[in-house]
Amino acid sequence: MRTHALMLLAATLAAVPSAAADRKDIPVKYTWNLADLYPSESAWSTARDDLKKSIAALPAYRGHLGDSADALFKALDAYFAAQLALDRLGVYATSLADQDMRESRPRELRLQAQQIATDLGAATAYIAPEIIALGPDKVRGFVAADRRLAPYAFFLDSTLRLAPHTRNSPEEKIIAEAGNMADSGQLAYSVLANADLPWPTVKLTTGDVRLDSAGYALARASLAKVLRKAAAASATASLPESITPPRLKKTWIAPA
Repeated sequence: MRTHALMLLAATLAAVPSAAADRKDIPVKYTWNLADLYPSESAWSTARDDLKKSIAALPAYRGHLGDSADALFKALDAYFAAQLALDRLGVYATSLADQDMRESRPRELRLQAQQIATDLGAATAYIAPEIIALGPDKVRGFVAADRRLAPYAFFLDSTLRLAPHTRNSPEEKIIAEAGNMADSGQLAYSVLANADLPWPTVKLTTGDVRLDSAGYALARASLAKVLRKAAAASATASLPESITPPRLKKTWIAPA
């Protein structure tokens, strides 16, 4: 029984993948089709320019959210239409960049989408403070009076609930404009780790493994799967010391 388990282990280890595959080597059925979002980069650019125009028109609603239920609906409808268009732009650009972090053009598109997100946040920084200033009674009265506001009822209630954590319009605008800085460190790390660093390649019994984050995680997960299969094949078989993960010893430390 032990011999059978070890033979299974050896055979399975030979099939452990040695590195993450390039996208060109992945079957098409396992990849996304960005043409479902935009048929081409040109179409994406056209949508980007249209969204910029929509964002430029949003400040016109400032100071008028409380005029009537109709005024509130028009402002929210325009805002969420812009947000939906932004989400579409962002998913396309981010997914395109993730296909190959070494390519600079997709990263440029992603940065453009992120800048537009910052612009949208800054252009609509007045919305939450104005809704809060209207008060719960007036806001909920508008929702009850105009059924078109029903889809936005949760957003309105959530905005009112967050009143203690919401600043005035100028301060909210400053926070929104700082959005790009908040993500800059993560973006720099992502490019460095996935495209620029010359990750080493080591030779294992299963072959060469490139120790980038994906390759390391894949090899480690595959080995863990192999060990589970071998253990299941023979509950009484003991694995060789060289491939058995060490058990952590429980250590008690007296308080100072």
